[in-house]
Amino acid sequence: MNAPNRIPLCMSLIALATLTGCLSVKTEHEIKPIQITMDVNLKVQKDLETFLDQPDNGEVRERRRARREAIVALVKNGMAEEGNDGYLIENESADKAAAKLILQENTDRKVAYEAIAHKNNQKVDDVAKRAAEMNKKRAQ
Repeated sequence: MNAPNRIPLCMSLIALATLTGCLSVKTEHEIKPIQITMDVNLKVQKDLETFLDQPDNGEVRERRRARREAIVALVKNGMAEEGNDGYLIENESADKAAAKLILQENTDRKVAYEAIAHKNNQKVDDVAKRAAEMNKKRAQ
C-alpha cells in the first residue's frame, strides 16, 4: 500500500475511534426488598413463647392454661408425646379422657399457630414446626 492510500485509512480509523468513544450506555437498576429470615424466625419464636401472655388470645389462653398441668402429666405418664409437627400425639396407653384432652389441646394449638402465622406472614406448618422444637425442649 502506498503512502497516499494510507492517509485516508488512518483518518477513517481515527474518526471511528473518536465516534465510538462518544457512545454512552445507560443502565437501570431495580432495588428489591430483601426478606431477612432470621428476624422473622426470632419474631415467631417470641410470639410462640408469649402467646399465653397476650390479652387478645383470651379464651384459647385460658383453656390452655387450665389444662397445662394435665398435659404435662399426660406426657410424663407416656399417654402423649410431642410430635414433630407441633401437636400432641396420642399414645396407645391413653384413655378416652386423655384422648379428649389431647384433641382439645391440639385444636387450641392450631388456633395459636394460625394467629402467629398470620401476624408474621408465615405458613402455619412452619410456625407449628418451630413450636414443636420448643415444646420438645421443654418436655425434656
